Amino acid sequence: GYMVSSPKGAPKVGQGADPRRMMQVMDEVNRVVFGKPPEQRGPEDIAKLEDLLQKNPDFVPGFRYLGVMRRANGDLEGAVKAFAHGVKLHPNSPDLRMMLAECRGQLGQVEQAIDDLHILLATQPDNAVAHLLCGRLLMVSDKPDSAIISLLVATELEPDLLGCAEALEQAYAKAGRSDELLPYLNSMLERHPRSSALRKAKSVLLYGQGQVDEAEVVLRDGLRLAPEDPQAVNNLVKLLLSSPDSEGKRVGEATALLAELSDKEMQSDPDLMLTKSQVLGAQGKLGEATTACQQALEMAKRSQRNAVAKRARQYL
Repeated sequence: GYMVSSPKGAPKVGQGADPRRMMQVMDEVNRVVFGKPPEQRGPEDIAKLEDLLQKNPDFVPGFRYLGVMRRANGDLEGAVKAFAHGVKLHPNSPDLRMMLAECRGQLGQVEQAIDDLHILLATQPDNAVAHLLCGRLLMVSDKPDSAIISLLVATELEPDLLGCAEALEQAYAKAGRSDELLPYLNSMLERHPRSSALRKAKSVLLYGQGQVDEAEVVLRDGLRLAPEDPQAVNNLVKLLLSSPDSEGKRVGEATALLAELSDKEMQSDPDLMLTKSQVLGAQGKLGEATTACQQALEMAKRSQRNAVAKRARQYL
């Protein structure tokens, strides 16, 4: 889920608690939570953590971990209870409130989730992730105009916030106001010309209007301004693959661009790995493409990049 940490938002382990006891509890919790890779944790590990927290009901970090583990095992209602208990103990924790809101949203408790975020934003109005999550929930509740307001705030606060530009496009489209988005993106790019997210949003908008050449210029300008940005590379490669030429020059350029990225960059982003899979597929290397796509899918599931996971399944 979305996590934000800050000095003000750091969870407390219990008012007036004995530091020695709390350190011992932390060690015990860490052994349960981090003793195995996340994909190997099961009901028995959750039960161990629940037992520890029953004996230490004021240990806030433990309830965050418990919520994460329950959610990973498909127990959203249990995750809500854990996060809600953590919020009760530490009302000013931004990550706990956002995790609680996310789970409630997934359970269909959208209005409660939005209320959770409004409580958070009342004290932390500059929390871009909370504005983004609020915008997405407003979209779910079929309030695109209100969603636009939240998403615009998030974009102004953090132009390259993951998923924000795409959500903004969807909100404008759902509200029937897509014609308003291009002038806004132009204005934002004047202030943030190196933003790969804003450039991608503008290129997608132009591409959808049939202005393919104009969309390509936008992305090439972005790569020229920020050649070290993996997302700038990724955006242009995707566009090149979407309109290949008969001689294969665009696929060749896409291959060369992607080859400039390091293994570390490729292994840290499932979207980049999925793009690699698509490049391999365009080259006819179906076995390698399938392997890379499966890797992208696993990476996306681990990092809860649901949109990337969905595209990976479709491509697979």
